[in-house]
Amino acid sequence: MEDSAHRLDHYVRSYDDGLPVELCHRLVAAFESMQAQQQRNGRGVRAGLEESAWTELDLGRHLDQDFLQFFRTRISQLLQR
Repeated sequence: MEDSAHRLDHYVRSYDDGLPVELCHRLVAAFESMQAQQQRNGRGVRAGLEESAWTELDLGRHLDQDFLQFFRTRISQLLQR
């Protein structure tokens, strides 16, 4: 049996209708357009993660405070579900 710490669903959660579809499209487009601000992580960056690699973007550095507050509030609401 696989240890839950090695399963992706241990780290990633999804919620149907958590954000409006158009907002999701805009966030993905923003991520794709900001390649210079993206950071690689995992394999070759962090010890012990040779089997895993991902690209991340700290949205908190690039969003205005009103949107960031909306986003954090929405995440809190979804976690309470």
